[in-house]
Amino acid sequence: MSEQQKPWAFIAHKDGYWAGVGSATMPKRDLRKFIGDFVKRLNIESAAPYTAFMHVIDRDARDAMAAVRLVLAQPSISSQLVDNLNASIHLRALLTDLFLIDEVFKSHRRS
Repeated sequence: MSEQQKPWAFIAHKDGYWAGVGSATMPKRDLRKFIGDFVKRLNIESAAPYTAFMHVIDRDARDAMAAVRLVLAQPSISSQLVDNLNASIHLRALLTDLFLIDEVFKSHRRS
């Protein structure tokens, strides 16, 4: 697998396939469905806050993927370019979204 075909995924599904923003050459898995499945298992009274946040995650995933694709489109990828990608507000927003939803799910498991 070439460097540009490696998946850029952020969450591993329990069944072994990846859910996340996909890669530059592969379609993204449906992260909203992946998180929605967890929400359904919570049996909560109103899924509205979760649904609204899933839209935020989708938007941030698209923005982060645009930044990743920009980097992958370059003929040469320097460490400075990777550092700038890592510092990108778009990538950080997505990671923060995922950390937040992960903590929400953890709090439900503890209760």
